[in-house]
Amino acid sequence: MMSPADRDVVRRKLDRIIKCLQRIQEAQSKTLDEYLSDQDLQYIMERQLELIIGAAVDANVHILAQSGFGTPADAYTSFTELARHTKAIPSGLAQQLAPATGLRNRLAHDYEEIDHTLVYEGLREAIEIFPQYIRAIENYLASLPSQA
Repeated sequence: MMSPADRDVVRRKLDRIIKCLQRIQEAQSKTLDEYLSDQDLQYIMERQLELIIGAAVDANVHILAQSGFGTPADAYTSFTELARHTKAIPSGLAQQLAPATGLRNRLAHDYEEIDHTLVYEGLREAIEIFPQYIRAIENYLASLPSQA
């Protein structure tokens, strides 16, 4: 069972995602060519994506562990296991979100091999799907029995 403190941990992760999504919104006015020609913007947006995905994985792991399902094998399966074990997010959304972990790994570890066009597309995708993730997790937290 998740304590109020555990829920606060998860909500802090969601707040991080919201702040990063707000930063990504700034890049939405840029065309692909403008984005590709602005290395500073690329770096900032890549970091925002990395933080969003990392915060979501952290939230997934926390919910799974505190709900008695243990720690998932990897970041990718944190989304699918969250959907399967807790129903906190729909399985279709989990299937959309899980591949983002591969992008996060490339951003964090294989910097010289980053395809900036894919990152640009990833930014647009993040704006669409992570708000759904946030709503699903908030609804899940609100549905849990409160502890006295």
